[in-house]
Amino acid sequence: MVDARGAKDGRAFTLDRMDDDETMGLTLATVLPEYMRTQVIPELDAYRFAKYASTPGVSTTTAATLSAQTILSYLDAAKEQMDSDEVPREGRVLYISTGCYNYLCQAVTRLLANETVVQRDVSTLDGMPVIPVPQSRFYTAISLDAGDSADAGGFSKDGDTGKDLNFMIVHGPAVVQAAKLNAVKYFPPEVNQTVDGHLWQHRLYHDAWVLDNRVDGIYYHSKA
Repeated sequence: MVDARGAKDGRAFTLDRMDDDETMGLTLATVLPEYMRTQVIPELDAYRFAKYASTPGVSTTTAATLSAQTILSYLDAAKEQMDSDEVPREGRVLYISTGCYNYLCQAVTRLLANETVVQRDVSTLDGMPVIPVPQSRFYTAISLDAGDSADAGGFSKDGDTGKDLNFMIVHGPAVVQAAKLNAVKYFPPEVNQTVDGHLWQHRLYHDAWVLDNRVDGIYYHSKA
């Protein structure tokens, strides 16, 4: 039995004693990475992207839709704006929604000779590492669930101001991502007072912001 629940100030999950004993600890080794992948990392990403996008003074533009025919021109416009603002090209990272990433793969042409394996991934564009981001965590603003009840937690796109992000270029030195506390507590079945199972609690106290004198290091493009 795995009971995963999250909140703004912490998360916890329990692992049945029998399941873990029968598999000689393999259940925990499977659950922990899955817990991080499905619970912690999406909310952390969503918070940071929304925090950067909501910072006053960052560069932005909006269009109703992008396509394989227009994606490169909008990326060129973003690079040109950052060049004009004298943002160094070294250290820029392109985060792009998975939908727009497919447009980018279609827009970049390749000449194939006798290759039998076709690899269309775009890992770097004009010196920038390219990182696809699921749309479900790529917004200009989010709402965090305070976690007042046992099953509460997580996030959602802000219903009033949130927009879907198409892409965001981040210059690394322009942002700070600080974690003051990142701790995991373990309670064995003999100590756990809720169920006869292993209990882990994870608490992450963090924040992210854009430096006041480096707001030009953020450029994002969102849907209308």
